Amino acid sequence: MRRAFALAAFAAPMFVAHAPVVAAEQSAALQADDFSFNIKSGAHIYRGNVSFRRGGIRLDCDALEAYQDARGEMKRGVCSGNPGRFRRDGGDDGGELRGSARRILFDARAAEVVLEGGAELMQSGRRIRGARVTYDLKRNTVRVRGAEESGRARVLVAPRNESENKNGAAN
Repeated sequence: MRRAFALAAFAAPMFVAHAPVVAAEQSAALQADDFSFNIKSGAHIYRGNVSFRRGGIRLDCDALEAYQDARGEMKRGVCSGNPGRFRRDGGDDGGELRGSARRILFDARAAEVVLEGGAELMQSGRRIRGARVTYDLKRNTVRVRGAEESGRARVLVAPRNESENKNGAAN
């Protein structure tokens, strides 16, 4: 198990270089087939073809339960799907970051996205798989917990492009 964490810690920085942070004050746009709101708890429930956008972050899922703070800003959301999908626009060098899982938690205050259940995170041909993948938006770090079937995290690091390998420039 330690080996899987060490491998994930080694590969994770290659995933998230220079990605922009999502500011809490950015507007969020939500669309769904159905919407309900619980006035007492502040829970917003979106069902059916849910699409969430905030800055460079995008969530697409079957259902989203979102919670607001006293100022009306979204503080967290729980996205479920088969699978739910996460996407973050690339920064200067990072490229687009994509993920999928059965459950995705977006925590605006902690600036964190947690993918659970068949979690997968991909960027520029690199792929991390595990039971739980936690992506810290501020620190640009990834933590991976082992996969359900094997108990081990899995990392696939592909070359950036074929010409780099032929010339021996990247290894």
